[in-house]
Amino acid sequence: MVPLEDIQVDDCLNYIENLMILIWISLVYNYQVGKAGGAKWKSMSDSEKAPFQAKADKRKKEYEKNLDTYNKKLAGGGNDDDDEDSDKSKSEVNDEADEDESDDEKDDD
Repeated sequence: MVPLEDIQVDDCLNYIENLMILIWISLVYNYQVGKAGGAKWKSMSDSEKAPFQAKADKRKKEYEKNLDTYNKKLAGGGNDDDDEDSDKSKSEVNDEADEDESDDEKDDD
C-alpha cells in the first residue's frame, strides 16, 4: 500500500481525468450502437421482427405473472422462504432453454 504522503494531487487528477474520458467514450459508443440498432430495426420487415416480438411478448407475460405473484406476497405480508424453486432459478432455467432453442436454430441453418 502506498503511504498517503507519497500520493500526488496531480496523479489523482490525471486518474480522474482518464476515468472521465473512458466514461465519455463508453457513452458515445453506446449511443452509436443504439442508434445503429434502431436503424436496423426500422429497416426490418414485419416477418423479420416476428421472432423477436414473440420472445418479447412471452417474457412480458412471464414478468407480469411474476410481478403479480410478488405483489400478492407483499399484500399477504408473508415471506415464503419455504419455496423450493426461487424466482432466480426459474429465470436461469428459462434462459438456458432459450439458449438451447437458439442453438437448435443455428444447427438447422
